[in-house]
Amino acid sequence: MQPTKEKSSQIEETLTGFASACNHINNTIDPKLTNSVRIQTLIYHAVRELFELSANLAIRANCKGVCKAATPKKFVVKDFKPTSIDYDARIFDFREKN
Repeated sequence: MQPTKEKSSQIEETLTGFASACNHINNTIDPKLTNSVRIQTLIYHAVRELFELSANLAIRANCKGVCKAATPKKFVVKDFKPTSIDYDARIFDFREKN
């Protein structure tokens, strides 16, 4: 792929926004809270507004944040990087012309 500078910038903004949203959730939610529906109820609208993510990416960020709480205490994610983004079939679509 050879995206334009504008598209490349948009991709970078999305990657950074997703990582920032995960870090925000990770630092905001009580680690004892593991119910993803409850966590989503608490943070969904704020995450969408603060980080300008699509609905699906906001929910995927919630799942990443929840993973920290649901894992054994020996594995705790302290910092999410832009490469932490989590796509599924509803979010990512690649169409190659020619």
